[in-house]
Amino acid sequence: AYKLGLVTHCIDPGKFDGIASALSDAQPVDPLLDGLHADPGHGEMEPVADLIAHCFAGGSVEEIIERLKQAAAAPARSESERTFATGVVSDLSKRSPTSLKITLRHLRSAANLGLREVLAADQRLACRCLEGQDFAEGVRAALVDKDNLPVWQPADLGAVSEAMVDEYFKPLPPGEDLTLPSRAQMQEARM
Repeated sequence: AYKLGLVTHCIDPGKFDGIASALSDAQPVDPLLDGLHADPGHGEMEPVADLIAHCFAGGSVEEIIERLKQAAAAPARSESERTFATGVVSDLSKRSPTSLKITLRHLRSAANLGLREVLAADQRLACRCLEGQDFAEGVRAALVDKDNLPVWQPADLGAVSEAMVDEYFKPLPPGEDLTLPSRAQMQEARM
């Protein structure tokens, strides 16, 4: 997570109690955390980082999967790269085609948004997914019947249109979209 930029600090769990007590006096918190950060070294994904960058640069979920399949079959690739690509293709083939396309769009659009906007989009997508058929079907297949045989609708990527994906990103009814205060508003409220 650190190597991907998803987290800013890696801190030994033994220091968490000290952080918790110091947080109330820390404004901003970064200097407190900076002094406790320990570089985690190489991540487990580092050997396949170039493969990930190449495959996931595809313009669509279909292209990403095709690149992964090619990598899985390429004798010039390392064994770890082929194993990784095969595993990802296998995993993606079990997922809701609609959810795969929603996820790709969201990840790409979120790169240009601030945290508040991403969290609002996350909430909107969660609400829309709960309204859709595939979430309930995934729960049924994994937790209720435990057959692990979900019947996605639509069942294949080619049948998921851009218009279908667009529906998940539309604003919720008035007053239901998440609105978070700005940092300045939160600081003002503390005073």
